[in-house]
Parts: sequence; structure tokens; C-alpha cells
Amino acid sequence: MKRMFFYISFFLLVFLISLCKNESINFPEMLTHAQWQAFNIDNYEFEQRVVCFCAPPAGRFHKITVESGAIVEIIDLDEERSLPSENFSFFKTISHLLEFVESINPDSVAIFNIEYDSNFGFPSSIYVDYDQRIADEEIGYETRNFKVN
Repeated sequence: MKRMFFYISFFLLVFLISLCKNESINFPEMLTHAQWQAFNIDNYEFEQRVVCFCAPPAGRFHKITVESGAIVEIIDLDEERSLPSENFSFFKTISHLLEFVESINPDSVAIFNIEYDSNFGFPSSIYVDYDQRIADEEIGYETRNFKVN
């Protein structure tokens, strides 16, 4: 009889837990562009560094503010100054990072490394070397300190 009571209690507990609503967003380990769009997160900020053989603003972390899905402000964290809007296209929003990742065919590049943010699932580190025989065509993006506004 005690065993029967245990099983009934256990299944009742599992059933009740399954009825609870979870209002938080559960981000997958590796986010796709379609999943990102489904979350409807249009206002956020993060820090990003573009790694390439390029002139500044490459090589330094910048705080990027995104509103309605578009970059509205970029602050150079080393110099503590805003960048002009002409530099905005140099950086990628989370949506653009995901589009970039999905556009890469790993079999058609020499090196393709990607790491994902453990909390939100977006690409936190991307590195692509298109052809090892060509110097300085590599590109990388490092993204950190993501915060929803």
C-alpha cells in the first residue's frame, strides 16, 4: 500500500509541475536565426570586437546598442567615445551574426570555429579563414556582455 501511495504521489507531483507556467525565455544551446527572430528581442546591448587585418575600429571591444533590431550607437570602450554612424556596418547585430554563421559552408572554408554563449545561445566567438593560402582575409567576431533592454 505504501508503494502504491508513493507512485501515485510521484506521478501527481510530476503532473502538477508540468502545469506550472514558465514565463522566462528558454534559449537553446545553439541559436538559429529563425529562433532568434521568434524571441522578438529587438532592443539590447552587447560588446563586440571584430578580429581581422583591418584598420580601427577592428581589434577593440565596442559597446553596441540595438533598438528595433538596428544599431543606434557604438561606443569605443578603449577611447570612451561614440563612433560615427558610417562605422555601424562594420559590426554585426545578433541577427546579423546568425545570418553570417548560416551563410558559411564549413566544407568550403579552410577554418570555421564557432562558440556559443552559454546563457543565450548566440555565437559568442566566430572565426573564419576562407583560404589558408591567402593572407589577411580571415575574419572573426567576439561578442560578450549581452543584455536585453
